[in-house]
Amino acid sequence: MAFLIGTDEAGYGPNLGPLVIAASVWHVPGDDCDVDLYQSLSPWITSGSPSTSRSRSGSPRHADKSLDTTGVTRAGDELPLCVADSKQVYRPGAGLQGLERGVLSAAAALFDTTANDWLELLAQLCPDAASQSSTLPWHQRHNPSIPTAISPQQLAADRSRWQQLGEATGVRLVALRSAMIFPEDFNRDVARLNSKGLLLSETTLDLVADCVTPLSQEPIRIVCDKHGGRNHYGALLQSRFNAGLVRVATEGRQLSQYDVGTSDQPIEIRFQVGGESFMPSALASMTAKYLRELAMAAFNSFWQEKVAGLRPTAGYPVDALRFRHDIEHQRRSLRIPLETLWRDR
Repeated sequence: MAFLIGTDEAGYGPNLGPLVIAASVWHVPGDDCDVDLYQSLSPWITSGSPSTSRSRSGSPRHADKSLDTTGVTRAGDELPLCVADSKQVYRPGAGLQGLERGVLSAAAALFDTTANDWLELLAQLCPDAASQSSTLPWHQRHNPSIPTAISPQQLAADRSRWQQLGEATGVRLVALRSAMIFPEDFNRDVARLNSKGLLLSETTLDLVADCVTPLSQEPIRIVCDKHGGRNHYGALLQSRFNAGLVRVATEGRQLSQYDVGTSDQPIEIRFQVGGESFMPSALASMTAKYLRELAMAAFNSFWQEKVAGLRPTAGYPVDALRFRHDIEHQRRSLRIPLETLWRDR
């Protein structure tokens, strides 16, 4: 048996809202970390995109054309789940159907209960953020109910699908975890490190180390996307995987790869461009994006109650400046410190 771990982030570039990092952990039969989960799980899970849904041999993983790239079925709920890079699954303004089908159903199957709102989901996936978010004005007033875009019947069917694939294939999702950094802590930590790329790397690897700690001694492969253009991760790995020597396999623009385990527990970690093509990283991408979208929904709702006609924001540069200008009078009136909502980098 072997473990596959994938990570990804959402909200690295914006000035508003949290940076969210997520990880998913899968247990697979055999000790071959090269297993292609899209091929193994094709009756249940698809990447949803004909251009990327191909196995290494070039043959299609799933040929059902009635599934669109958001993961939403056009007729009934019998089609497979879409687990892919969040940029494929979610489009602004198109609703959260694709993210909810993948993330909420996975969490429901994993925790054996369905979260009913934002705070319950945070308690499952990111307990530290659940308590911290309650100190922010927008989360004190707004706790979005979930799901927002799919029916309870669809969610139940998708939850059952996760259980069925585990029973049929032996491939099991064993953990889904997240870290969330709100603006005030983001600014403090970036100032301390003098690099938001380093903050992303440190937080990601702390999350990975937490995921690895409870695992049994079986081979592990970890795949992360590249962090802010960084090519060298050895020093960061040594402080978190100090049971064995960090051995460099390769370090370059496309891929940086290391062996950080022991003879009893081989651990390979990769930082690669396009890491979301690895299914565990794809589910992490969807999870991070879904949590951030819910956070931004609460943030926008709070300020739209205070400022008539205020257009919502995704928090990215340029539009974030427009939004900050539009709420400035109310922010001052409410005595909300700027650092509570604005990220300096």
